[in-house]
Amino acid sequence: MTPLLQTVLLVIGSATTNAPALDSTCGIGWKTLDLAVGTTSKGHLLAIRDLNGVLKTMEWDSSIGKWSAWSPLPSQPLANGAPWIQSPTYVAGLGSTNNIFALDSTPGKIRLSQWTRSADGTVRTTLGIGQSDSLHYRPVCAHMGPNGQQALFGVFRDSSLRMRVWDSLGSSWGPWSSLALKSAYAPTANQVGPNDVNVFATLPDGSIKQKWWTAGAWSAWGIPANSGAISEPSSVNLDATDHFLFSFDSIHKPQVRYWNGAYWTSWSRLTFPVSRDLSPVVVGPGAILLYGLDSSNQIVRIGWRKVGGWSAPETLGQGSCKPVRPRDSRILSAARTPAGVMLAIRGWNDSIYTMNLGFGQNPSNCWSALPGQPRPLSNPWLQAAWGGTNRLVALGDSNGTPRIFQWTHQHGAFQSTTGIGESDSVLALASGNLDSTGRQALFAWFQDSSVRMRTRDSAGGAWGAWKSLGQK
Repeated sequence: MTPLLQTVLLVIGSATTNAPALDSTCGIGWKTLDLAVGTTSKGHLLAIRDLNGVLKTMEWDSSIGKWSAWSPLPSQPLANGAPWIQSPTYVAGLGSTNNIFALDSTPGKIRLSQWTRSADGTVRTTLGIGQSDSLHYRPVCAHMGPNGQQALFGVFRDSSLRMRVWDSLGSSWGPWSSLALKSAYAPTANQVGPNDVNVFATLPDGSIKQKWWTAGAWSAWGIPANSGAISEPSSVNLDATDHFLFSFDSIHKPQVRYWNGAYWTSWSRLTFPVSRDLSPVVVGPGAILLYGLDSSNQIVRIGWRKVGGWSAPETLGQGSCKPVRPRDSRILSAARTPAGVMLAIRGWNDSIYTMNLGFGQNPSNCWSALPGQPRPLSNPWLQAAWGGTNRLVALGDSNGTPRIFQWTHQHGAFQSTTGIGESDSVLALASGNLDSTGRQALFAWFQDSSVRMRTRDSAGGAWGAWKSLGQK
């Protein structure tokens, strides 16, 4: 078999575009010890304490329909607790900013770690927050004043729920003060408005109490649920009147109740196979996502819309990989590599992805976005390995001009090249090696339905002119 014939095309079923591609974030990256979620200026952010105890974040950008890669938080302590993401606040010089908190439980150094994450994804380490050596669970934080005041809520070893306030003018935290409540689990704080906060806590008897800060004053403790909860609560609001409250019931099943502007509904059990870390987030008008962890530490989520209700559960990164959904062209390229087989596809979100498979193995890797890619104008083509190197070619946009781009793949990594030149009439591409000397041929289908070829004599040589191979 010639090297050229070792590259194949596969036709896949019709495309669907109702779910995001998971890029390179599947597999073990979706298993974790602890999980938190919060809104960002671009979409929403996941924060995890992974199976090795490392704190990482990953953002869903709703404008492009794409996850970022997992990114470890900088300057982490030796022993981390569960993370918490605060709703965005505005910080002068940084813009919309999320605070991320986690207890540093290093023996002899129990302190609350804090990071700030700006809208561009830059994460900065702070000095952290002292007087935290008696905190029993991860704390929560919310914005509660027009001058940048922040309120930090935590449950201590004596089960007391306390708070302290950040004085933005004096740049210091005030002392802890009691909220006159004993909590059996970590609290939750829900940012209802720019300066309005709902605080929920689960009592030892299974009831949930609520206290809210509005117009510069605290309410008395209310009771949205007088029984039935055996976990920390979680809450999210669509607007000033529509609120969700989540917890686990006495047999460890997730449940929800709603505030409809007049009263709290009764508990309703969810068809959602998770056992801890219920983490809701608003993702659009009348829409939320609810994340959680199942018994195998896998991240699972369901969605809710005002029109349509709850969706079916989705396990993220289950098994090896969640497939990238192809565009309508439905073309997958595959080629032999020195270590097995490589796949390439143009995803529904108009990015090119690749995956490596070992010989005789099921997919054990993840789809990875091709580095340095332009906006694709064609499906990718993978060339079979020659001399330990695979090549990938695709038509892409170069400042408004179609151009043929080429990448080389060696030692498990792609490198972009200078490309092959402007190609304003090309519709599809393929390439291959002609012989053992390294002569490469590029084949293209043009807008006039002609099929043409151009060659270069060696891997570093110049490309010759296009030659017609006839009409397609």
